[in-house]
Amino acid sequence: MKNLEQLNEKTSAFRHDYKNILSGLSGFLKEGKTEEMTAYLSEIIHATEKISEGQDLAWKELRYVYPLELKGFLYEKILSAYAQKIRMQIQVDEKLDFKCSYMKDVIRILGIFIDNAIEETRNIENGYIIIVAMNTEQGCLFSIANNYKKKPALSLMQQQGYTTKGENHGMGLYWAEEMIKKHEVIHNVNITDAEVVQEIEIIKE
Repeated sequence: MKNLEQLNEKTSAFRHDYKNILSGLSGFLKEGKTEEMTAYLSEIIHATEKISEGQDLAWKELRYVYPLELKGFLYEKILSAYAQKIRMQIQVDEKLDFKCSYMKDVIRILGIFIDNAIEETRNIENGYIIIVAMNTEQGCLFSIANNYKKKPALSLMQQQGYTTKGENHGMGLYWAEEMIKKHEVIHNVNITDAEVVQEIEIIKE
């Protein structure tokens, strides 16, 4: 909920400054530069529409997700990817609503997987992330898939300090694996020639 409030505050701040942004048109008007003024105005309008449409679309894609803390978390991650021009595809089962005593750690694990996917794809042309959340007979399955620039080594991915991203990286997946072991979460990793797929299944309690 805190993340949602921050996103709304940013949008409100942008709208509040809209008048000041438009005041920049006066310079184009005084110089008679109508073509430049049109391009400037079109850019502002497009940016505003993109923010609003992105938020509405992201929330709509998560309409079946509960509990609310999971919905809010995924909403923030979708907008983060959207802001970095990463293609994000969400597939969620209807009536996805599960409870577990370690929901905070589930969100932490998913956060590490999604943050890694965002970091890997944001500098790739046509970078994409696919998030799937579906009900299973035992509970709920989450899958995060993304393409990559440099293929990671499957046998080393959960080792402390291993990374393909350079210095000061390599701890996230190790911490995720520690939480997965702690809660005995079912975890599968698959690396193809095109993408990395991380899956966890949470068993109903």
